[in-house]
Amino acid sequence: PLKKITTWPRTWHVELAGCDADIEELDLKELSNCPLFRDSEAAYGFSLRRFTRLKKLVLEGNVTLDADIWSYILTSCSATTEELSFSGCFDDHSYGDSNDYKVQTIAGALPRFTGLKKVNLEGNRRLTADAWSQVLASCSPRMEELSLKCFCLITDDARVEVPGLTI
Repeated sequence: PLKKITTWPRTWHVELAGCDADIEELDLKELSNCPLFRDSEAAYGFSLRRFTRLKKLVLEGNVTLDADIWSYILTSCSATTEELSFSGCFDDHSYGDSNDYKVQTIAGALPRFTGLKKVNLEGNRRLTADAWSQVLASCSPRMEELSLKCFCLITDDARVEVPGLTI
């Protein structure tokens, strides 16, 4: 059976509707560029609920998603997902809600991922120390890999402190 789907932003709804529910990896990069996506949160969330064996969800480059859509996506996918990628989602080109508010929403959803092993936060150049602290503190202590390449801290105090981790 098919294990991975990489969608094209303008056809995600067709591709997800017709694929097997046993998919283990969804690559949904830059879906925020699709006008249909911005108007179809309910359909998108329903589609993700079907994927009960999802292990990896790639959401890279979704800079225009608001906090409520981030929340909907993360609460509608399998709690046993092992890998999440938010690379390049919170940078100079983000729109709508503030990046910190979006990240607070994501941080609030992360604890439900009981088997989370890997989080990719590469290339997020517009987050404050508070936002970084919240998202890092919400990750499981059992997490095996955290990628922070090319990140930038917006703060007067260049230290982010999380129990057991200092950047």
